[in-house]
Amino acid sequence: MRKEIKINLRDGDKELTFSIKQMSALKLERFINRAVIIIAKSIGGEIGKMDFSSESLSNLQKLLNSSQSGLNSPQSGFADKLVQFIGKLDYDAVEPLYNELLDCCKLVPEPNNPLMTMDLTPTTVDSHIENPMTLYRLRVEAVKLNFSFFRGVMSSPEEEIKPQVTFPKRTKTSRH
Repeated sequence: MRKEIKINLRDGDKELTFSIKQMSALKLERFINRAVIIIAKSIGGEIGKMDFSSESLSNLQKLLNSSQSGLNSPQSGFADKLVQFIGKLDYDAVEPLYNELLDCCKLVPEPNNPLMTMDLTPTTVDSHIENPMTLYRLRVEAVKLNFSFFRGVMSSPEEEIKPQVTFPKRTKTSRH
């Protein structure tokens, strides 16, 4: 079953509630494949220069998890590389993927009635959302939800990875 979260965001002078639902496995796989192709086209031969060490992946995880990563933070060198990388991307190629992240999000106009939701179409966004940072925050939350499976991959060896499925141990007992 796909994960779904509810979040409240401050948008101007009002509090808005949103529901974010994880993409299906097939849709997420296609999303990842298209993103990898766009990245490969954008950086070309520079992929060999990219640092995929566990330290860099850990810094990426810290950067994504921290809501306030300042320029003086330990991740700032990584953040600089990330900004340079983003600058090489073709926005026209990235935009459809970028918008798919909003497809995961729905506005919940009445928090007391969570079953009533509204898709985030351009009309809905323009009618209900004032601050563009709200859209960025929604996309970040959609990324966190959809790519949460990377947490196990990106965690350090010292961190214990809890199994997602456990099976009880059964032993045969003899009857007397």
